[in-house]
Amino acid sequence: MPDAPRCKGALVRVEIYEPAFGGKDGNAVPVVVQNGSCPVVVEPVGSVTDAERADVVLAAFDRTFSYAKWNTAFQALRRGALFAATNPDTTCPVSGGGLIPDCGGITAALEATSGRRVDVVFGKPSRIMAEAALERLGVGAEEALIVGDRLETDIQMGQAAGVRTVLVLSGVSGHGVDASGASAVLPSVRELPGLLASWAQPTS
Repeated sequence: MPDAPRCKGALVRVEIYEPAFGGKDGNAVPVVVQNGSCPVVVEPVGSVTDAERADVVLAAFDRTFSYAKWNTAFQALRRGALFAATNPDTTCPVSGGGLIPDCGGITAALEATSGRRVDVVFGKPSRIMAEAALERLGVGAEEALIVGDRLETDIQMGQAAGVRTVLVLSGVSGHGVDASGASAVLPSVRELPGLLASWAQPTS
């Protein structure tokens, strides 16, 4: 659905924290994310490499994560900067069925070295993201449906926000998982239209 509104953890972060931090003495956020992967972060708020000027550290998926970025974020956290993350996923599925490291690994590195725990997660499974998405779409929780392949993020976010959920088994959470928390379970998204049609049928 190319024309459908999209809501990512980084976008949610900007909408919530830009008023609080974007104009504070000209300070900005040291974005621990690859340039260009989340331009909505870089453009509205900007990024800095000086830990002394940072109010927030945002950990995110980053294919170019380096010791320099790690140290900048580490020093800012030692100063008391807010510690945020876009999502807790430790791995990210890629085409062909493989996995690559995700945001959770970067967050873990910062937690281990700074001695701090992340203060807020803006993306899944946080209800912050679900509520931001509902507001962006202009619908209520009872009118929405979350479809995902991770129990610990997609389905938990729906539960936290009171939104119906569908777990698809073609991704990270495969067959044999305890999917009792999901409203429905499907082998893949191909079966989704049939499920929606069955839900639309009047009950006798």
